[in-house]
Amino acid sequence: MLEFIRRHQRVVLILLALLVFPSFIFFGVAGYTSFLTHKVVIAKVNDTEITEDQFKQAWNHYIESQRSELGANFDVSMIDTHQNRLDFLNAMINEVVTRDTVRNNYFRATTAMLRQVIASNPEFQENGVFSQEKYLNYLRSFRITAEQYENYLANNIALSQVLDPVVKTSIISNKLENDMKQSLTQVRKATLKNFLASDYQSSINVTDEEMHQWYEKNKDTLKIPETVDVSFILLNREAAEKQLNETVTEADLKQYYDQNIQKYGTPERREISDIILTIPASASEQEQKEIEAKAQSLAQEARKNPSKFAELAKLHSDDLATKSSGGHIGFISKDEFGVLSQAVYQASSNAVLDPILYAGAWHIVHIDKVEPAVVKSFDAVKESIKKEVYEQLLAEKFNAMATTLQDKAYEIHDELESIASAVGVPVYSIKGLTRDGLIDPEISGKSISPEFVQLFEIPRVRATVFSKEVLDEKQNSGVIEISPSEQLVLRVTQVTPAFSPNYIEAKPIIVNQLVAQKAMEKAKQAAEKYQGKNDKVVELSYFTTGLSLNTLHDVLSVPEKDFPKVVLESNPNGYTAIRVLSSSKLDNKIIDQAFIHNIEPNILSGIQSQERLIFFEGLRQLNKVKIMPEAEAVLQPES
Repeated sequence: MLEFIRRHQRVVLILLALLVFPSFIFFGVAGYTSFLTHKVVIAKVNDTEITEDQFKQAWNHYIESQRSELGANFDVSMIDTHQNRLDFLNAMINEVVTRDTVRNNYFRATTAMLRQVIASNPEFQENGVFSQEKYLNYLRSFRITAEQYENYLANNIALSQVLDPVVKTSIISNKLENDMKQSLTQVRKATLKNFLASDYQSSINVTDEEMHQWYEKNKDTLKIPETVDVSFILLNREAAEKQLNETVTEADLKQYYDQNIQKYGTPERREISDIILTIPASASEQEQKEIEAKAQSLAQEARKNPSKFAELAKLHSDDLATKSSGGHIGFISKDEFGVLSQAVYQASSNAVLDPILYAGAWHIVHIDKVEPAVVKSFDAVKESIKKEVYEQLLAEKFNAMATTLQDKAYEIHDELESIASAVGVPVYSIKGLTRDGLIDPEISGKSISPEFVQLFEIPRVRATVFSKEVLDEKQNSGVIEISPSEQLVLRVTQVTPAFSPNYIEAKPIIVNQLVAQKAMEKAKQAAEKYQGKNDKVVELSYFTTGLSLNTLHDVLSVPEKDFPKVVLESNPNGYTAIRVLSSSKLDNKIIDQAFIHNIEPNILSGIQSQERLIFFEGLRQLNKVKIMPEAEAVLQPES
């Protein structure tokens, strides 16, 4: 459970900090209730209903997170499928089942559990010891309080008490472990050689008769789907650089340095320790005076002997998080804690401040260390400023061109030339684009720049090309943002219906196919005759890279009585011939280490996945779980 929290807390806390969308993973399905107006129930778990709106909000949030993560490689058709939607619904159901189990069985996280999770998190440690400074910085980075974070941890710990006793106790049987280790010790000494089909292509001739026979046999496979020719405008860094004419002088660089001097150094930092005396909300006036008097007394005592400040903090501080470390807070910034920070930055090093009333508590602060501000000289940072200024000017140029592109693309819908002229970029074109990608240039009749090939491999771009507005209504597309520094506007200039090429049109393909086929046959024939007399002998085992697992299995399965024996591995480029000569075994210690560190975790992960499925199936049977007929319509992907 601790590893799960460490691995996933950053993503969850970002969502918590933003408070933009209540992900069901964090807040639970019940958290959506107040957002709903339309109620179509698609699943029920005991007394909890999962509605169509709940599912759609959670699913749309998941889709957007995938879009953000995958960027240009995002293809909604690969993610938004019936099976993925069903799996997602089942995950929502399993969460409700788990939460009901937690509630009904009174599972909870104790204070000791929370402390252990926080203290043992490497992200909050320095030299293996819990660092209050790192912990507080972490919370500040997500703009959340310790209470919010601890509630999140408590929630996860309670949930883990349902599933962890099952999946964390998975084991590998002794027989399975021994059988695997025995297989892994196998080694074969062999020689290898690659036989590339390309080495044989120049010697191959193809006759007209062979081409006609191949065409008659395979012409149905040559059918070309509907293709389009596309004209497009591409605005990227290169286009902006061509339009950038500004020159930067030494005076400009010095002015930039003076205006941004704070960027080229580190501000003053102060490290503090703090004795915190909390004032309870229910404290009477007399009790408040007593707490203030105690703060004054502690400040006087600490001021007499600052070296004993840590001891006083351990004895008297009410803050459990810092008490054990002698009240150590770490470095704080000048404006981080209001009046407390102001007082800290007015004091000298090793000083003990008068008690400060801040955030419902009295604070007795010791200045542990003062690190003065440091600023680098102009000459030391001049080169980096040049690059920075250039990038800034380039960004301004790109933004100006992008604004023009947006405006013109909004105004003009029936041609690209006027838009390109206004932006200052050329109009490019490609031929032979299908819904699945570009066809062979030999068929389209035009070679294509690799940069453009990559551009039209993006599913989102192809989806725009074949949209109703662009394909059927012959309009320009809107601005497609490929990345923050790459924008595209396109239009379809010609549509070619699907067709089967005749023999003459297909001849280049036929020749390529026959040459490739014959070359592969020749490569295989050569590989089968491989002797390997002068080639280097190598040792092959299941840990060998560069060969497929199936090939390694075939090599390591060759019995000694069949030595020497040639094993072939085919690949798109030809064949690899492996001449097996002899056998040996790996050291058992090596196998034991490999098993523990690499193999066992993967096997256990597979076992745990299966046990998790079985466990949830059983847990669902103990609860009243029902997927309603109305769910089927929601599980259909959007076209």
